[in-house]
Amino acid sequence: MSASRILLGFDQKRATRAGLVFAAIVVSALALSAVFSAWVVRIGMPNDALSYVLTSMQIAVLVAFPLALFAAQYSYTIEQYQESLDAFASTDSLTGLLNQRYFEHATQDELVRMKTNGHQGAVAVFELINFPEFRDRYDRAAADAVLRTVADLAYSELRGPFDKLARRGNASFLILLSNATLVESIEVCERLAARISDTRFHIGGRKLDVPTCFGVAHLISDDDVKDIIAAADEAMDNARHAGANRVYSSIGMSERVRVALSSRHSNKPGFAV
Repeated sequence: MSASRILLGFDQKRATRAGLVFAAIVVSALALSAVFSAWVVRIGMPNDALSYVLTSMQIAVLVAFPLALFAAQYSYTIEQYQESLDAFASTDSLTGLLNQRYFEHATQDELVRMKTNGHQGAVAVFELINFPEFRDRYDRAAADAVLRTVADLAYSELRGPFDKLARRGNASFLILLSNATLVESIEVCERLAARISDTRFHIGGRKLDVPTCFGVAHLISDDDVKDIIAAADEAMDNARHAGANRVYSSIGMSERVRVALSSRHSNKPGFAV
């Protein structure tokens, strides 16, 4: 059974809990009404229309206030729980970044906006070179620490509310660059590649370099999101084969568009001490 059918299908336990909540509200309302009605009878029934109306309103307020408080608290809890579920469904648990599924939705929204405002944009993908070997050499905690640091560095390069950053698994990341030309997008990736390369990661008493490779694909409003990401992936593969710390564009796949960083790091094939 699919997840959507499980979520939308009838559930006996949920129905029972909902019925209990409904019964509790009804019983509470009846009990409060009885208590306040008995109090009115004890102090005497109103002997004119205005007093009767005011007394009825007082009873209604005294009954409604605790029930409204209960309903508001219940609604707040449900919405908080729903927001937590949405966040869990859209983010990567290790880095706190978006996951690929949500990233693709955000990119699709950007394509729709581009048709309206005429702006340009790009999708960039990058990964840490030889990360599986690094993870095997060191412990998982060290690998996770590197990924979180890289995620923080990448997030700091986002330029506005429509830029998005996602982790799509292992050591691969996705960046949506909104309202940016291809050249501007490549420059953003160059800055990020430089920051990662200049960061010395302290692992197991050693200082390590983290080499990367980047691929950038221009957003075209009529293209499919998956095709755009695939084009960026192909550019990143070319960058990886050319050497570490390079930024390639999907335009002219076999041709290097820009080379990031100095020769100090440009030819290192993997994590280096």
